[in-house]
Amino acid sequence: INENLGHADFWPNGGEYQPVCRKKKNRRSAQRSDNQTSNHRTLQLKSQNSLNLTATGEPLSGEIGCDHEMAYIYFMESITYKTDGTYFLARPCKNWTTYTNGLCSCGDYAQYMGYNSFNG
Repeated sequence: INENLGHADFWPNGGEYQPVCRKKKNRRSAQRSDNQTSNHRTLQLKSQNSLNLTATGEPLSGEIGCDHEMAYIYFMESITYKTDGTYFLARPCKNWTTYTNGLCSCGDYAQYMGYNSFNG
């Protein structure tokens, strides 16, 4: 899905393929357009790759299976993180390029992805 649909949308690693999926052969990921705009808030998140995949299972292989399966793995891991750290912390930003260039302000609106998120 290449559009914002929720009250707040999260795009881990810019909405592109997830780091753990890089090891998969024949990977073709669903990529998000960097010029995407919407009336919804888009929250960019540089996620941490600290997942215990032996406990949650190996992500699916295939065309976009691994990338999509990471959604539930990120959500499960988000349950264990408290909102006083930086894991799963997201901030509003126009697009991934703006975020990676350090041009996004934390401002007054930052929130957590996953279990600790809230309706913005």
